[in-house]
Amino acid sequence: MSVSPEDTTIKRLLEILRSRRKVELDDKSGGFTLVELAVTMPIVVIVIVTLFAFMVILYTQNLRSIGRLQAVSDVNDGLDAIRTDVELSEYVSKYIDSNNTDSYGPPGGGTWQSTGDWADSTNTNVIPPFSQVILAAPSTTAGPQDPSRDYVRINVNGCGASVLLSNPVYIYNIIYFVYQNVLYKRIVTDPTPPSLCGNPIQKPTCPVYTSASGCIKDTIVMTNVSQFLVRYQIPAVELFPNIHCPAPRSEHSNYEDENSLCTTADGPDGARVLTILTSVTRNIGGNPYSYGHRISSAPLGGATN
Repeated sequence: MSVSPEDTTIKRLLEILRSRRKVELDDKSGGFTLVELAVTMPIVVIVIVTLFAFMVILYTQNLRSIGRLQAVSDVNDGLDAIRTDVELSEYVSKYIDSNNTDSYGPPGGGTWQSTGDWADSTNTNVIPPFSQVILAAPSTTAGPQDPSRDYVRINVNGCGASVLLSNPVYIYNIIYFVYQNVLYKRIVTDPTPPSLCGNPIQKPTCPVYTSASGCIKDTIVMTNVSQFLVRYQIPAVELFPNIHCPAPRSEHSNYEDENSLCTTADGPDGARVLTILTSVTRNIGGNPYSYGHRISSAPLGGATN
């Protein structure tokens, strides 16, 4: 029995349809079933949550490390600045120089006064344990560390080369103090200076925390200050007049003197060495972190009166 061309064509079409249907069924059989998805999805979620928590922990630890390093850097930089000023000063003082005037005074009023020995009971304008440091420094024609600078002198005997050094050095005051947990540096000068040999580069400063205008603002040395204490010291034994207690440039991480040759002075007057202890406290990652450091330094008295 012969097959017509029409029957042949129909058979081929049916074979093609069966072939495509098989391919579609095979493709569907390669996916996930509902059971597989129910098992896999919780595992994927757990992995993602774990990785996210791990990243949060790493980020928090990184922030804490950066915060600690910043606290250490702030304390060390601030103490370095103070030590430089101490070494370039003529002497430490209990009060500002009698010729100098601070129109603003300490925060809250009163007069500047420093007693030292870790506490400043006379300082009623800030909450202990904060001290004040008052330095008497020689005025200069350029930055104190500039090799081209000259000392500014009071014109008593004339400004000629032959008599210049016989004139007294013109003194200004540097005051380090803490107000609202910020360590400031203020410069105080004579508002009506006498005739001078040279033009002093040092200019008086005024409080940052007031509305004072038309003046140079106090320098912010350190923020988040939780402790700023000063101890004035002299040698315990005067057999060696050049002895220091401890050495003029020394650093300590503990709170006690490492050199038994020094004793506490009655106050700034006559002290040879300042020991300054400073601490800052920062909130890092929701937790307080404190760092403290201590230096000892001595006024070198480089100017000749």
